Amino acid sequence: MENRTPESMAAATRLHDYELISLSIDYSASRLVIMLKDFNGASAGLEICPFLELDLTHNEPWGKGSYIVSSEIVVKDDKKELSLELNSGDSITVKYV
Repeated sequence: MENRTPESMAAATRLHDYELISLSIDYSASRLVIMLKDFNGASAGLEICPFLELDLTHNEPWGKGSYIVSSEIVVKDDKKELSLELNSGDSITVKYV
């Protein structure tokens, strides 16, 4: 399993239909790894370091689900923001440099 950057994953696959498996944080290193599984069952680690801010929900307003339906990377004031929306209606937003 190879850890990749958000930009390389978004460019190669758009992250659509990847399954969210887990999030791992090394707070002192400012490192976030989002573990995903593609439609063939292969694992992929999305590594974000240094991350500045993490915001996520787990309310499941649309029902249970852990698949990415949309992803976007936006650059604001020299910082990047990765936004993921899951098929449960929940979202994950990560701000990083």
